[in-house]
Amino acid sequence: MTRPADLPDLMTADEVAAVLRITRRTLINRRSLGDAPAGFRCGKQVLFPRADVHRYLERQAADDNVRARAS
Repeated sequence: MTRPADLPDLMTADEVAAVLRITRRTLINRRSLGDAPAGFRCGKQVLFPRADVHRYLERQAADDNVRARAS
């Protein structure tokens, strides 16, 4: 049996949007375009594993650094 401590740490769309400093609607739109952290539907909610949000932010920062060096 899976214990709660074994489950991934999940964030709601509102929590992720707050971290990214964008609106919930923008997050959902970006998700539909493939430009957002990986998430999944659970009933009517979209949930995002915290580790995926962290990886997304790291990728965004790395991409930004590559673009800055190319300029």
